[in-house]
Amino acid sequence: MDDVEEVEEEETGEDSKAQQLTVQMMQNPQILAALQERLDGLVGSPSGYMESLPRVVKRRVNALKNLQVKCAHIEAKFYEEVHELERKYAARYQPLYDKRSDIIKATYEPTEEECEWKPEDEDLSSDLKDKVKVEEEKKDKEKEDPKGIPEFWLTVFKNVDLLNEMLQEHDEPILKHLQDIKVKFSDAGQPMFHFEPNNFFSNTVLTKMYTMRSEPDESDPFSFDGPEIMGCTGCVIDWTKGKNVTLKTIRKKQKHKGRGTVRTVTKTVPNDSFFNFFSPPEGTYTHCDEDSEAILAADFEIGHFIREHIVSRAVLYFTGEAIEDDDDDYDEEGEEADDEEGEEEADEENDPDYDPKLGGRVPAVMQQQGPRVLKEGMLAKRSDGLLQMWKRKHCTLTEDAVLLHAPKHAHPVGKGKELHFSRVKTVDCVERTGKHAYFTVVMADGKEIDFRCRADEGWSAEITLQMVQYKNRQAVLAVRSTRHKQQRLVINKPETEAVRILHDDMACDIIKIGTLVRNRERFIKRRQRLIGPKGSTLKALELLTNCYVMVQGNTVSALGPYSGLKEVRKVVLDTMKNIHPIYNIKTLMIKRELASDPELRTQSWQRFLPTFKHTHLNKRTQPQKKVKKEYTPFPPSQPESKVDREIASGEFFLREREKRRRKMTEVKFLVKTNWTSRSLKRK
Repeated sequence: MDDVEEVEEEETGEDSKAQQLTVQMMQNPQILAALQERLDGLVGSPSGYMESLPRVVKRRVNALKNLQVKCAHIEAKFYEEVHELERKYAARYQPLYDKRSDIIKATYEPTEEECEWKPEDEDLSSDLKDKVKVEEEKKDKEKEDPKGIPEFWLTVFKNVDLLNEMLQEHDEPILKHLQDIKVKFSDAGQPMFHFEPNNFFSNTVLTKMYTMRSEPDESDPFSFDGPEIMGCTGCVIDWTKGKNVTLKTIRKKQKHKGRGTVRTVTKTVPNDSFFNFFSPPEGTYTHCDEDSEAILAADFEIGHFIREHIVSRAVLYFTGEAIEDDDDDYDEEGEEADDEEGEEEADEENDPDYDPKLGGRVPAVMQQQGPRVLKEGMLAKRSDGLLQMWKRKHCTLTEDAVLLHAPKHAHPVGKGKELHFSRVKTVDCVERTGKHAYFTVVMADGKEIDFRCRADEGWSAEITLQMVQYKNRQAVLAVRSTRHKQQRLVINKPETEAVRILHDDMACDIIKIGTLVRNRERFIKRRQRLIGPKGSTLKALELLTNCYVMVQGNTVSALGPYSGLKEVRKVVLDTMKNIHPIYNIKTLMIKRELASDPELRTQSWQRFLPTFKHTHLNKRTQPQKKVKKEYTPFPPSQPESKVDREIASGEFFLREREKRRRKMTEVKFLVKTNWTSRSLKRK
């Protein structure tokens, strides 16, 4: 039994030494930096598992990869047959689309039987229906009989958010002449926009050709996930002179630096327009820069949407019955974040009095009163950073957040995106253009969300004001919480610590550190350095000095023997002077070991103690000493006047014409020298 006990004690001692060594290693910044560098080097590198497999197993894995490549080719054949099936049924759809186009263009008038439609108000009585029908007929007679369905496709574009944000005011008169949109089923589909003769361009059809890759890439066959659009080609629009809406002419006034003359420069620059859709960036999707890649990705999305939704369901978008799934206000990222928070804080949500924003229970007064609504209205949120694609949102401003919902929910409950002010970093007012004002909400994680509103609504100013007031309230709550914790800390101290002040060999010292460092951020950083991670540095100081030390705000209180208080004061003051406390703790540990040795107790310890230089302190530059001038009874010499300089150079005796000629020669020389130096710098 004794042997067993000895073994257990030895194991416990080894475990404690290992734990101490681990703690020392984790507190060493050099070891942590080396470890982090080693871990960063492992990112993206293979795990080495495949290399460790036997050669026979590797051959079998290669056989499985070959099978996977064959599966990808079979999948490509599947998509080819699906495409052929689409082309087959497209031919059956086309007569219906042609008839739709004839009705819109007024080349065909539908019969009464074709115009019959089951109304939504089918529960109305027959008498009431007849009365409504008579009133509608009277109104139709009073109005002029329009041809076909005027502005059909323009209305469709306006009702689709994805296309509406591409439209500009100068595009609408042109799109009124759009008669039909057809899709020619080539490899990837070719949308064709048919226009009636107009004064803007001579083209009758505008096309957009997409190229698609339906086979797996030989260099990376495992990335195949169906047909992929690789590029697109627009068409040349033959604009009438002065009618090109994709370009605009701007005039700039330039002032000459030397002569001061002003000239007007006319420049043609690109203009925002829907018809830029027919002039995509050149190159393929895989061989372009990041900006062009993003523009092409958005272009592919728009083309796919026109092909799959607009052409096949045009009348539903005209009436507004087809609602896009994109208009749902619920964000996928927000949904995932809510799910994670729900899993982590399930226990806290069961408590009806718990508020995660305040970190504790909510008072009864706050339970009765929810966040006060300060303002409601409509905002436009940018859905893409490169294209001008804006989505209208119903915005509700409260005292602690900005709530965004889809326009169809006037007062939504439940789902919605919340921009809480605790996660908002700042609000930047970008610009005011015409009737709109643009501003950006920058989140704490660096994400930027762009908004647009009417210039007279002042959303950016009100959101900024509420964000500042919210952070001020949180700062006050944080100060009160800190004071409450400090009071509880003092009250809950054991009586053994409080009774020590009654002993004769005990003293108390209060060190004021608030005025030692002017910069607030440096002060907080050095005070935290004195405390250490999880109070480890402060605990080490207490063990070495046999003192009880407490850091409270701008003061450090210490209770213990006089010799220990002197060491505590020295460590605290040196820490505020930007000397790390670990240096002084190391010195105290050496002194403690030397004091335990009876031979070294009476000797000088200076040769054992380390010396630290104040290398990081900001040294004040010594002011220059003022040198007194020697006394002299003579007055100082007067500065040379302009007339004296002209007499000395002979210019005073020249005629006015010769003076002007010499001055112009000097000016030309200076201008020539200035231009020569500029050209050399440019080279």
